[in-house]
Amino acid sequence: MTSFKFVHTADLHLDSPFKGISELDEALSQELADATFNAFEKIIELCIEEEVDFLLISGDVYDSQDKSLRAQLKFIDGLDRLSKEGIHTYVVHGNHDPSIGWASTLRIPENVHVFGGKKVHKLVFQKDGEDLAEIYGFSYHRKDITYSVIPEFEEKVSPTGLFSIALLHCNLSTSTGHEPYAPCMVNDLTGLPIDYWALGHVHNMDIVKESPMIVYPGNTQGRHIREGGERGCYLVEVNDNNSIKMNFKPTACIKWETRNLPIEGYETIQELMGGIYKIIDDIKDECEERSAICRLNLTGRGALSQDLMRSSNIDDILSELRENESTETQFVWIEKIKIETSSPIDREKLREAGDFIGEVVGMYDELYEKETERQKLIEAMQSLFESPRGRKYLEMFDDDEILELIKKAELLSIDLLMGGE
Repeated sequence: MTSFKFVHTADLHLDSPFKGISELDEALSQELADATFNAFEKIIELCIEEEVDFLLISGDVYDSQDKSLRAQLKFIDGLDRLSKEGIHTYVVHGNHDPSIGWASTLRIPENVHVFGGKKVHKLVFQKDGEDLAEIYGFSYHRKDITYSVIPEFEEKVSPTGLFSIALLHCNLSTSTGHEPYAPCMVNDLTGLPIDYWALGHVHNMDIVKESPMIVYPGNTQGRHIREGGERGCYLVEVNDNNSIKMNFKPTACIKWETRNLPIEGYETIQELMGGIYKIIDDIKDECEERSAICRLNLTGRGALSQDLMRSSNIDDILSELRENESTETQFVWIEKIKIETSSPIDREKLREAGDFIGEVVGMYDELYEKETERQKLIEAMQSLFESPRGRKYLEMFDDDEILELIKKAELLSIDLLMGGE
């Protein structure tokens, strides 16, 4: 069999807004608005530079079925460029862009294959007249596909000796914290004669399994603080013995970063600002000419704690940092400063004192150490999250978030009990 190459991407979310961002100046706002398009442009350039045979897009091209005309034009233009280079594209619809919302007067370029909805379809990729790969795909015909579509694949897939690929926008059982669209188990996928499962929906890159390959490339551009780190796609090479070589390619033009800065040792706000600027410089070095949005957590105990508790001081620090970066070609924009600081105390000494404050510290120790005690806390808050308004706006905390809240509550309790001393 002749070797071939392809790019696997998903969750482009073209024209998606950056969540949690406000108070931007015009230039930064435009750069953020262009970020998903720039990431897509990198994918098109990668396909052309690497002379791949085809591009796989595993759902959620657009952010909603009411996609903008700008997003449609950019998408079609990119695929048209690939088509003129002889590069094919295979696309399935996801929950954000079901086929019911794809009606358009725009012409789909030659060599672009969009899988129909409701059931699994099969296409065969040919190169120089030779059949090289069979490609199966399932598209969402509506947003809420909450049932398993594995029976559809079982009915359609049959071994032919060709390298087999399946495109599916789904939530595996290993992917917690995501909507259960087209839910399935890893064993469901390994039980079918598919060599490469090209998945979408989960926004973190993940090679779930290597035999067969089960791959989430993640989304191409992070859009909020929970989508930090590298974002991109996979360049995949299939050799003549059907062995697979995976190469992750970053595409995000703007990275999301979270950094912690302990305040111990800083005596003045000017010294603290120096520490923040050092973090900004480090991020710029690591991002290699790309810009970043950063959430800064000020942590620990120190002399500046009381000053940092004043919201007006934090607002002034933010304004200074943002103004300083607003004219930079490569910027690091501080999205938020979270205060997790307290005045200096000796926690061990307080616990051993045997007074009321010591009992409070001991109570928090139980919350840190015993999952059963934390579960009681979660159960006490359950009614809030299950109320009609709570279900609409709130998501239940995970264990890490509960521990963070407990820590904040302890620091606040001790500060108040000690009268701010």
